[in-house]
This record gives sequence, C-alpha cells and structure tokens, in this order.
Amino acid sequence: LNHECIDGATDAEADEDKSPFTLLKQRMTRVTDDEGVYKMIVKKGTGEIVTPGAICRVHYNGYIEYRGEPFDSTRLRNRQQQIRLGASFILGFDVAMATMRKGEISKFIFSPAYAYREMGCPPRIPPDTSVLFEIEMVSFVDQAASDEFSEFPTEERNKASFESIHEVAHSFRETGNDLFRQNEFYRAIKKYDKGIQLLETCRVQDATEEKKMNDTLLLLYMNASLCSLKLGQGSRAKTFGRKALDIDPKNIKAVFRIAQGFQKEGDFSKAREWYLRAQRQEPNNSEIRVALQKLDQDVQRWRLSEKQMCKRMFCEAKPGSPVSAKENIAPEPEEKPATGVSEDVKSVIMKRLRDFQADDKQNEITFPSSLTTNEVNFLVEEARGNDLHCITPTKKISYLKIMKEKPE
Repeated sequence: LNHECIDGATDAEADEDKSPFTLLKQRMTRVTDDEGVYKMIVKKGTGEIVTPGAICRVHYNGYIEYRGEPFDSTRLRNRQQQIRLGASFILGFDVAMATMRKGEISKFIFSPAYAYREMGCPPRIPPDTSVLFEIEMVSFVDQAASDEFSEFPTEERNKASFESIHEVAHSFRETGNDLFRQNEFYRAIKKYDKGIQLLETCRVQDATEEKKMNDTLLLLYMNASLCSLKLGQGSRAKTFGRKALDIDPKNIKAVFRIAQGFQKEGDFSKAREWYLRAQRQEPNNSEIRVALQKLDQDVQRWRLSEKQMCKRMFCEAKPGSPVSAKENIAPEPEEKPATGVSEDVKSVIMKRLRDFQADDKQNEITFPSSLTTNEVNFLVEEARGNDLHCITPTKKISYLKIMKEKPE
C-alpha cells in the first residue's frame, strides 16, 4: 500500500498543527473553484483527456485521513473498475476522471460535498469526511457516438451520413478492443459485429468514403476473426478472415487466421494448405513456422487419439437392431464422472462427424459407451449443431448412435 498517500506530504518547514491532507493540498492543484477537489499527478498519461460519456477502466485506492489502510481498493480486489464518466458513485470521481489521460496516475482529495457528503458511509466512512483517492486511468473508450446513434429512430439512422455511421462503427471497434484486452471475448465480438453490420449496410458517396469504410471494416474483420478463435469458433474465424481477404487479398494475417480456423475445427489438411499459402508470402516468418510445427504435433496426437478411440469402439460397440425413439434418453448416473474433453478427442469427434456427413452411403455411426459424460455431451452438441440425431447409451444399449434421419 502507498502510505505516502496519507502521511508523505510533510517537510521540515511544515506547520506541525496542520493535518496531513492540508499539507498535501499545498502541493496539489485546485481543480474546482470551490476548493472541493485537489489534484496531484503522480505519473503523466498520454493522448487526449477522457471524453464526456466515455467508459473508463480504472484502478484506485481510497483513504481517510489518519488511516493507513484503504477503505476501498480495486487493487486489493485485483480487479479493475468500469465506470462511465458522468455516472460515478461519487461526484468527485467524475470531476477527477474528466481531468485524466490514458495511463495517468493521480492523487485527488475530495471535500465531503464531492465525496460521501454529510451522511458518510458508516462504518467505513464517518459523516462529513474528506477522502483521498489515488486513481489510475487504465483505459477509456468514447461511447458517446454509439450511444447517441442507438437512441435514434430507425428512420433517422437510415438518413445518417457516412461520417456519422463511421464514427459509430469506430466507437464499437474501440469498445470491442477494450473488452478484448479484458479477456471478455463474447462481449467484444458482439461490439465488432455491430460495427461490421453498420458499415456493410451503409452507402458511400465516393472513393474516399469507400476507402475509409474498407479500412475500418478490415480492422473489424481481423479483430472479429481473432476473437472467434479465442471463443473456439473456427468457422466464424474463417468467415471473417475471408471477408478480410476480399478487401485485401494479400493480407497475410487473414490467411493465417483462416488456417487457424481450420486447425481449430480439426481439418488439419486444409489448415496446412493455408499455412503454406501464408508461408509462400513470407518464407521467413517465424510465427508461421511455429504454427506448422504445432500443426504437426496436433496431427500426431490426433492419430494417436483416433487409434485409441477406434480400439475402444472395436471392443465395445455392438451392432444391434433398429432402436426406437423411446430409447433416446440421457446417460445413466453411473457413467464415468466428467473429466473434461481434450482438444485431441474433440478433433477426432468433429472429423468423424464431418466424414459421416460427407458419406452419402452411410446413414448412421456409433460411438462407444466408454466415452466420459463430458465427451458424450460434446458429441451430442456437435451432432445436433450439424442437424444430426442422437441416441445416447442406456442399460440396454452400450453405444451412442448418430443418425442422419430422426428415428420414428
């Protein structure tokens, strides 16, 4: 903890009768005319000052005079706080954030009127108490444009100029990037999707607007492709990668994302094809070389897993007569406990389902009952996602059956 926030402001010539906050104010800058907020920059930030309505991510420690431990601390919680400028928990925080830049760390002293007022916040904060906050502006995103646009009626949105739409799309991308940095991939890709939809449906008047649109779309496609990979969505990663290539056919990152999408789906042959395409563009690219090495390792693991699964199927799968829909029930409780599903097993399952769908002569396939509960759940989810039908193991059936037609 930074105890300098409390008692580090004294010097040899200070009046011993003055309180620590009073002494610290002598070294600070007055922010408000009524002397309700004082500021001292500890570390300068970069870029523009926080914009009105921006979504800010901050770290802070809050102190009361004469107390060494903070009464509130995001650092002790090890979690940043997201706050919209203009909607903070106390007035002083809004005033403080409105003076800050990205990366800045500053100390602020708030009078009671700008803090917790006459009532305080018992038992941590007594009534009518000044407080000190050390705030770090980790990042902020200007959402004013997107918020304002979202409130427009549909008719007004359709009449919006390209510049207005582009500004909103840019805002969605910035918000998505901020969420991505926080590993909030699902929320991030929703923002990217909104930006993409806006630009894909907007009208441009000339070549300058078209270039500006494509430049931003390219960034959105690449961000959405990477986000899809983080979410395990190989197909979407490929879709966004191909859209990026439509704009920039030589974009090696897009080629690389498509290769990663195929690898995520377990289609190693196609993945190798796209990795080699990327390597032909940049033969000395170390990232591509490492990706190809990892692909080889995945292929070896997949072959081993396939052999093991085939062995289990050979030992346990029993051909039987047609099964009625009544037997299509969930696995019995005595099944093996869930132990997770490895990437290797996922790849084997997805490849078997793809091969099954591609084979017009095959109407059903079986998997052994020795699959774990998690493996069964993954298989059922993948099968239903591909419009296939499942009959899960029961006491009478020792295997899981996948069919192209729904049983009667």
